[in-house]
Amino acid sequence: TQSTWGMEHARLRDGIRHILSISRLGNQYFQFTQPWVLNKRAKEEPECAARAATIVGVAANIACHLGLLMGPYMPRVSATVAEQCNVTQHAGPYQLAPEGGCDSAAGPSLDCSYSGIVGLLKPGHRIGKPFPLFTKLDQDVINGL
Repeated sequence: TQSTWGMEHARLRDGIRHILSISRLGNQYFQFTQPWVLNKRAKEEPECAARAATIVGVAANIACHLGLLMGPYMPRVSATVAEQCNVTQHAGPYQLAPEGGCDSAAGPSLDCSYSGIVGLLKPGHRIGKPFPLFTKLDQDVINGL
């Protein structure tokens, strides 16, 4: 991928720029498709519930992939995303698959090789407990820096 190419060629700024682009596009997708609106219409139109679930699944997978890509830049944040996604994070950001393969008994892994954006979190996967990745800095704290 473009982000790993940036890392491998010591073009760190390019790598993070690509990660931020993926994040921006994922956010645009989520905002444009509005799964919360589809979910409200699900009683009258049952197909809306399935579409909303698909959108949330794609968005969750994007977040999980972003967690992997952030590993070399922000390892603690990457580990927190793995915990929240309820997936295993193996050592080495470029490892293709965990020992035993992606379908091993160990469960899904952030570093599995896949053929599309949806792949790490399968339908029915239970995520971990969500909590904020970053804390908001008060202006007083910022001024004190």
